[in-house]
Amino acid sequence: MKSWESVWTGKKTPQQALDTAVERGNQLLRRFEKSTKS
Repeated sequence: MKSWESVWTGKKTPQQALDTAVERGNQLLRRFEKSTKS
């Protein structure tokens, strides 16, 4: 389930969904940085 779907179904607040999205984005950025450094 995507973050924003959790908001619509009431499982998460908009802030929680944003935090989740930011965390996921940070993880992807770190992975990208590692792949470009090698």
